[in-house]
Amino acid sequence: MNASTNLTQTLEESEFGTAVVDDFLEPGEFSEIREHLVGHWAWRYKNWTNGYLHNYEIGTGALDAVAQRLSAPLSRAAGRPLRRITQWAILAHADRGLIPHADNGTFVVNFWLTPDEYNLDPASGGMVLFDVRRPDDVMSPEFQITPDSDEYVSSRTRGGKLEVPYRCNRAIIFDATVFHASLPISFASYGAYSKRLNVSMVFDDPELFDARRERGLSGYGKAAQP
Repeated sequence: MNASTNLTQTLEESEFGTAVVDDFLEPGEFSEIREHLVGHWAWRYKNWTNGYLHNYEIGTGALDAVAQRLSAPLSRAAGRPLRRITQWAILAHADRGLIPHADNGTFVVNFWLTPDEYNLDPASGGMVLFDVRRPDDVMSPEFQITPDSDEYVSSRTRGGKLEVPYRCNRAIIFDATVFHASLPISFASYGAYSKRLNVSMVFDDPELFDARRERGLSGYGKAAQP
């Protein structure tokens, strides 16, 4: 991974609180994580009519190692101790984007795992970040993936955005308060191994993470849980 020494400084200086890191995983890590996820048992139980399949049962030793080495630079950038709170994988079964949303956390680490040869449009398939951030007092349904989150961004943006095209083994490490969305996707349809696959890790202070979640639950009921 090329991240380390300059990661904290990059995150602090970026307008969008973002660092883009190519060749993020070492070759052995990449192979272990990709092979583990592409053939993962949990995909068999997903609703394949959905455009995006979420999988939270993705633990591997390689992912643990990645989280461990990111904790220190992300903690320095935040000015307080952070640890990995949660993680998930997403398989983009349908070729369409995802509407703007923010995440419950301090930083999110998102990295892509499908070889570039399956991406039919190298200019797209990635992520766009907007010049809108969620305040701490906003309830979770307003920043999760709902029509409310789309309206929240469109009513507050000044037009600034950062587009990061898809590249295999590229990571986007960003401030979780920044609203972001998936760009339109055009990947080959040869099976799960050819569709866009990514992992997201959330780093946060556990007490702050739980407090944001509880505010959402108390304000909107249990259906609002992120």
